[in-house]
Amino acid sequence: MVVDARRRVLQCASAGCGYRTDRLPTPEAVRDAAVTHLGQHAQRERLAAHLRSCNCRTAGCAWHVGSRSCTGQIVLVLFRSPGGRSWHLADACETCAGAIPHAARVPMRGPVTVATPEPVRRRPRGGEARSVAEQQAAARAALAYTAASLPPGVSGEARLLAVVCALRVRPTGLAPLPLGITRTLRLRAPAGALAELQEARWLHYLGRPCGGPAAFVPELAGTPGRKRAGQWALQLLADRRTIVLPAPTRLAALAVSAAEDRHGEAFLLDPEGTARSCGLDEKAFEDALADVSTAGVLADWYPLPSGLLLCSLARAGPRRGGG
Repeated sequence: MVVDARRRVLQCASAGCGYRTDRLPTPEAVRDAAVTHLGQHAQRERLAAHLRSCNCRTAGCAWHVGSRSCTGQIVLVLFRSPGGRSWHLADACETCAGAIPHAARVPMRGPVTVATPEPVRRRPRGGEARSVAEQQAAARAALAYTAASLPPGVSGEARLLAVVCALRVRPTGLAPLPLGITRTLRLRAPAGALAELQEARWLHYLGRPCGGPAAFVPELAGTPGRKRAGQWALQLLADRRTIVLPAPTRLAALAVSAAEDRHGEAFLLDPEGTARSCGLDEKAFEDALADVSTAGVLADWYPLPSGLLLCSLARAGPRRGGG
């Protein structure tokens, strides 16, 4: 949440939100509007326990002084930048939450680590039909989870495969990886990507005689089935426009496309946070955006004085339908 104290105007930096106020009468009104709007995000965007991670660690513990070991439960914290220009609502471990200046824990009613499931339409042949908005949210969560859980130095192909596994994992912790998936993704070295993730102990590859090959992701065991949540992401990653791009650039295309709120409308993007979710620094992410634009996924993008990017996607893209 970006605050223009001089004009007393708020602008939300959350991907796809677009919330912006007119001039507010008093500084207190600015504070109340910021807290109210961030609270609405907290209620609408609860994540399942397995997708919650310390966002401070993902940012390199840049929100507080000194390097600390992330410990304790994940809590929701509200904090402002030292100058008061921006307000943030984020998950953090208890250690980081206690070290972030100007931070307060946000009490949540009920089990904050589990999202309340909404009724979904059932398909005749199994699986859950999910709206594109739900699949976009799942893609954003998978990108955030892999950014926090993968070690530094993991290749782009290994990161892309990890995102796909996170989207396809079943309650058993198994993410089916039939040969058709790796062929569809056209990974240059799928065996090498799997080996990287196994060496990092992020997953265990199982060449099962029955049921086909799968990856076992220990940290995601016990989570709701999400196979259908990955269909939209797979379609984008294997799109004819993106399939020729390097894996990190394809992840950037996925991250940008998942940030669109209303189909066909411009949306705001946080370049720093989105770059981290793709395993890129900001300069590499800027180069990736240029390639995504050249490929015809991103129609236009330009920086705003707030540091955010105003983006619009090209009209041609993955089918806007569930599953």
